Amino acid sequence: MTKTLLRRAAVFFISIVTAVGGFALPTFAAFSDDDISQTVSGIYAYRTGGSDADELQKYADSVLCEGAGTDSEWYAMTLSQSHDTDLSGYAAALEKYVSENEVPSASTREKYALALAAAGSDSPYITEVLSNSIGEQGIMSYVFGLHILNNGFEADGVTKEGTAAEILALQLDDGGWAVMGEYADIDVTAMCLQALAPLYEENDDVRSACDSALALLGEKQQDSGGFKSMGAENSESSSQVICALSAFGIDCQEDDRFIKNGNSAIDALMQYRLESGAFCHIIGDEENETATVEALYALVSYQRMKNGNTPFYVFDSCNDELAAKPEQTAVKSDSKAEISSAADSGAKSSVGYKPIAVGAVILLGVIVSAVLIFTKKRSPKNFAFIGVICAALCAVIVFTDIKTEKAYYADSSKAEGKVIGTASVSIRCDTIAGQGGVIPDDGAILEKTEYDIREGETAYDLLLEAAKDNGIRLDTKGTKNVYVSGIAQIYEFDHGELSGWVYHINSESASVGSASYVLRDGDDIEWLYTCDIERDLK
Repeated sequence: MTKTLLRRAAVFFISIVTAVGGFALPTFAAFSDDDISQTVSGIYAYRTGGSDADELQKYADSVLCEGAGTDSEWYAMTLSQSHDTDLSGYAAALEKYVSENEVPSASTREKYALALAAAGSDSPYITEVLSNSIGEQGIMSYVFGLHILNNGFEADGVTKEGTAAEILALQLDDGGWAVMGEYADIDVTAMCLQALAPLYEENDDVRSACDSALALLGEKQQDSGGFKSMGAENSESSSQVICALSAFGIDCQEDDRFIKNGNSAIDALMQYRLESGAFCHIIGDEENETATVEALYALVSYQRMKNGNTPFYVFDSCNDELAAKPEQTAVKSDSKAEISSAADSGAKSSVGYKPIAVGAVILLGVIVSAVLIFTKKRSPKNFAFIGVICAALCAVIVFTDIKTEKAYYADSSKAEGKVIGTASVSIRCDTIAGQGGVIPDDGAILEKTEYDIREGETAYDLLLEAAKDNGIRLDTKGTKNVYVSGIAQIYEFDHGELSGWVYHINSESASVGSASYVLRDGDDIEWLYTCDIERDLK
């Protein structure tokens, strides 16, 4: 009798697991090599109208040449690393552009040098940039400079080791990097890792720093498989992480340290893919050029890693021997076994509540079923009812995100509740004052203005209210998680690669996005335009 009851309980347990297993353990098959290739081809087709060799060559000879120095560089670099496309025409157009235009931004000069190198140019501009740009504009000028050095270019007074040491010196206490503030930014951390990866095997200090940063990426990965930057989950952050992991030979679809809730960074990135082949910045938004090109080179980076090629920024055009012999790449694909176990602990600590809750529901169902069996209430209807209830509860758990009140307000675009005090807001662009056009001569777009604030209201809510009240045009990216790209028709990158809008809280630089900072009574919010990642605001 006891064996019979146990056998029946076991059978019922298996039936419950089978019925709700799809809900209980949500896993997703990895995107195949064909899936990745089709996505890459789709992006190229979106840009060119086709993705075969002839179409790409026509694109390189026309659109890339026309956009040299403005918007062609990342596509040129990606083409050089994914297709056998002749980029000599583009290189000539870019050489002409840099000879005729003054480029004040160090990181922009380095970007041009990288594009020239990728296109196979031996222009002296590349070594000139090494001499006059590395370290001139903060951390990104070190990162791009190290990419150039990793491709074999040399200049007096700069070395790979010295430039890498400068990047390591800027590493934050949490293991990552940022252009501003005390906490790591995912995008900047990933970009630093991309530059340091070729030195990982030969430099102990680099290895230690990279281990810490990789562990941080594992800890910060969201259940979706994606990542947040400036408080907002977005496609570009996933792209940068994919590119970084691929540079170390880490397959983000197979390494458990970088898979959360069954999702990898590629699972997250693919959520931003649109029917046109382009990608968006935030889910639900329209096509975004930056998101699209970053998704393109991230997936090309992943393809190169799978094929045993060099990292994305170690160009085939500069490293023929490495390109011909994949086993000689700077960081081999098995290097992930040597990375600090701290990354493993970070990944395992981010399981989330859903698997536990689903397991509890299944266990409860088994217990209730066992009780029915022992009390001889063995009607099939009773078991069917329990199965339906368990399946429904599992579905609710899997498809519903439970958030605290604080998290809910941080994601809200409009706050409600009683008035809790006042806060002031001002908008200024003193760094570019007097340049004419839409820029006010005194730099004041909005003088300090005080508003009542309500429970849960954010810095972005306050900006939106002030903009509406004063007829100030506001341009943003994203819906829930908002990034302010333009105020009063003054936009990010209008005045250099490091220019854009930032906000300060009580005269201190903010460490979270404006839609995530919940206001307090007496807060003073200043929106400021920077041309040099806030260094020009001090």
